[in-house]
Amino acid sequence: METLRTADGRDLPPCLKNEIKRECRRLWQVIEMIMEGGAEQRQAAETTAPGIAQLSHLRGIGLTIASVMMNEVFFRDFQNRREVAGYLGLASSPWSSGAVSRDQGIQRSGNPRARRTAIELGWLWLRHQPDSGLARWFHERVGAGKGRIRRTMIVALARKLIIALWRYLTQGPLPEGTMTRPDERVRREGGQRHLRRSGMDVDRRPPGLLTPSKRWVPSFPASPNLPVNAGYGCRLHPSRPDMR
Repeated sequence: METLRTADGRDLPPCLKNEIKRECRRLWQVIEMIMEGGAEQRQAAETTAPGIAQLSHLRGIGLTIASVMMNEVFFRDFQNRREVAGYLGLASSPWSSGAVSRDQGIQRSGNPRARRTAIELGWLWLRHQPDSGLARWFHERVGAGKGRIRRTMIVALARKLIIALWRYLTQGPLPEGTMTRPDERVRREGGQRHLRRSGMDVDRRPPGLLTPSKRWVPSFPASPNLPVNAGYGCRLHPSRPDMR
């Protein structure tokens, strides 16, 4: 904080420094509450819904999407992959008349919430599982294309992904090339190494706080000696806070 300067090279005003410190303490508190809520959800999923914990063990699938897919789709007993795709409305609807045969796109007659979640999961899968077989299949067919071709192919990817996850839950094998999340201890140790490399004092973080992402990490550790609700900004008047 002492090394920070304004754009014109001046030292930060004391009031601005104090405001930045208060904002960083609020940030640490929010991060801690988010991580506590996630830990509670994971614990509840492991004890009451093992399928949710099994899905969230895959990288790119969080507890929210895993809960939606288990409560909306995978609680049912499907006999084959066509039933899975048809329940989500992701199965094709062919049309034929005489010698003419066409595909009219997906049916869109299934569970709309599950279908929206499956398509969202398809985009997340491309980001977090780039080396998986499904992601390679998508990029081989789309290439550098943009726009409509990507929106069309993401629906096909979502259908294949949901079928692969159904097989994973019922039969056991992971989808090809899928990466799983590290356990809690490995994530905590890796986060501490990251914070030490960035020059932060790990021991001064709030207790029980897991590793935040890079964009969440403030430039200095939180101070546990000051209250979180210390006020916002500099007080221009004793009874009137600064409303900037």
